[in-house]
Amino acid sequence: MLSVDDYKRLFDEFEELGVSEVTFSGGEPFLRKDINDILLLTTYYGFKIRVFTNAALITQEHIDTLKRIRLVNLQIGFYGNKQDYPHFTGVDAFDAVWRAVNMVKDNGVPYAITCPLTTHNRGSFEFFKSLENDYNVAYNYHLSPAAKSLPVDTSSEFLLDVNDEFLNKSFHPTNAIEIDPNDPDLECIIGHKFVVIDIIGNVYPCYSYPMPIGNLHHRSLEEIWLNNPELDKIREVNASKVFSKCRGCEFQTYCVRCLAYNMIFTGKLDELNPYTCKMGEFTTILHKRRAAAANDKI
Repeated sequence: MLSVDDYKRLFDEFEELGVSEVTFSGGEPFLRKDINDILLLTTYYGFKIRVFTNAALITQEHIDTLKRIRLVNLQIGFYGNKQDYPHFTGVDAFDAVWRAVNMVKDNGVPYAITCPLTTHNRGSFEFFKSLENDYNVAYNYHLSPAAKSLPVDTSSEFLLDVNDEFLNKSFHPTNAIEIDPNDPDLECIIGHKFVVIDIIGNVYPCYSYPMPIGNLHHRSLEEIWLNNPELDKIREVNASKVFSKCRGCEFQTYCVRCLAYNMIFTGKLDELNPYTCKMGEFTTILHKRRAAAANDKI
């Protein structure tokens, strides 16, 4: 596992490579006993900081540390009301998380509550909605398989079907990201603007890419990032050309074009995958339904 000294060397390299923003994620970053020491190290650099957490372990000491660093946002995963929480996560942590959410809010720490919506916590939707006036709330919709985004093994029982009445009521088009399908400069950040490093030093060219391209215990980040034939091959893939096949598709406006997902689902960066196609289709259908419902009310 990377030590505090390892992180110090890593942050030095970040600064030399021009990194401007650092996100601490997991797993759960507050499981580390030395997380405060690692976070405080960032104050010696110019990095903006984001932290993703389930908040169950946050203490006042953590809050004090978060107030000292250049924190842009503390993103708290909030998985349901008191009844749904243990069914969704397997752990009855609602009280601890709710306490932490209010501690964060009361201390003026910049935060957002991210609420995933699935069949297992659909009963929590009204609870989530009730928080919107007093808390910063955002939603994630689990529509189709994406193994890295679900808390347990991907299972159809978690997924919201496009014809689910609950989903039709809860989905809002602002949750969909519109993409210009005719943008000739469509690019992918993989291997260019984003690097992911896990707790044992494995380096990835983006969060979703399934295989490490090096390890910090064997080579420096600079060597891995700037002198790496494997990474060069990834960078040579022309995303605009790969996704040019999508330009005639009716779902392209809401399609998340991702080379890493291509690799996960097909084994090839340049072969289109069914996951993003399905997500684009679902999102387009839901967007059209909401737009039609809005027009009916006018």
